[in-house]
Amino acid sequence: MAKYRMLFLLISIILWSGILYGVSKVRPEIVTDFLDNLNVVKAEKEKKLPPPPPPPPPPDKLPPPPPLVERQTKVVVDLPPPPQEEIRETVVRAPPPPAPALTDYQPPAPPPPPPAPPPPPPPPSCTEAAKNPRKLREFNVERAYPQRAVDRGTEGSVRATLQIDATGSVVGVIVTSANPPGVFESAVEREARRMRFEPARRNCENVADDYPLEVKFVLGE
Repeated sequence: MAKYRMLFLLISIILWSGILYGVSKVRPEIVTDFLDNLNVVKAEKEKKLPPPPPPPPPPDKLPPPPPLVERQTKVVVDLPPPPQEEIRETVVRAPPPPAPALTDYQPPAPPPPPPAPPPPPPPPSCTEAAKNPRKLREFNVERAYPQRAVDRGTEGSVRATLQIDATGSVVGVIVTSANPPGVFESAVEREARRMRFEPARRNCENVADDYPLEVKFVLGE
């Protein structure tokens, strides 16, 4: 507070000095008296102000804290004893003695065999006589004659066995002989498959059978 009061007085003195300086040109004695009064007031105020209090003493130094000591706590855990294996006694029992054989026992008789199946019915009576295949379409020699043999004037003959199925169709041609060989065989096989037959008959039914065929290739004059 004393510091602020001194600052306030100093500012007031400066202001009043400026004012009095202007007034001193008219009445210098008034200014001189005013300044003297200000100095007297300042001196009295300075006397009345108490001296500032002494600074507080420094705080006493506290002793340093004791060092931290780590304490190791030993934990004792009571573990249960390991389980002991139970000893089991293995008792091996001998098999019971076999039962005495019964000499008076007789096994039961086997079951009788099943009856024999009845005999098949007799085939129906057939009064029809057996028949061999019969030609319905003749072998066309003129169409089967190879053109190369015609150009060379070659003549010959071929014997074959035709296989006739139950419908009368030729399903196989087996050449048994050819003169000259290697000339007319293919022509006979090709043309013979175009023939048609009445199938053979056995027991009043159509059956497959063979048919002998002989073809002669002769050039006309």
